[in-house]
Amino acid sequence: RDGGETFYPTQFEYAGGPITVREFLRRGERTYAATSQGLAASDDNGESWGFISDADGVLTVPVDVVSIVISEQNTQQALIAISKGSSAALYRTDNGFQNLEQIHFASDELGVGAMILDRTTAYIGLTNGEVVVYDVGARTFRARGGTGAGILKLHRSFNGTLYALTA
Repeated sequence: RDGGETFYPTQFEYAGGPITVREFLRRGERTYAATSQGLAASDDNGESWGFISDADGVLTVPVDVVSIVISEQNTQQALIAISKGSSAALYRTDNGFQNLEQIHFASDELGVGAMILDRTTAYIGLTNGEVVVYDVGARTFRARGGTGAGILKLHRSFNGTLYALTA
């Protein structure tokens, strides 16, 4: 409303208990929140929120959404990381969350700590400290290296240097 000068209370429409907000992302007029209970969206600058559902039932509340990236060039394309108990999965969509395709699954608590999307390349920081690169167009993964500690956030500078905040 006022560019962040004032913070206003908001409420997610969920009666199932407390919600942890992991990250926010804004694309166009819509704001997304990756939360411990699902993927929430607001079309009115955060005054009201609703949970997004998909035809495949992946985002059925409650589901722990760890991270999300949405293409700046095509807001219908996104990657979403979900934690399911002791396992984790990475999904992609090309139609704005109507359908989700699982592209990675780990049953050993190896989860996604952070993701960033640079045009058609996603950099995925894992909880074991590894960085994986996903080519969105070719749908291929390749290892990039590791930090030795769980990755919490990733940042790519204007000159292409990739930085990782670790635990």
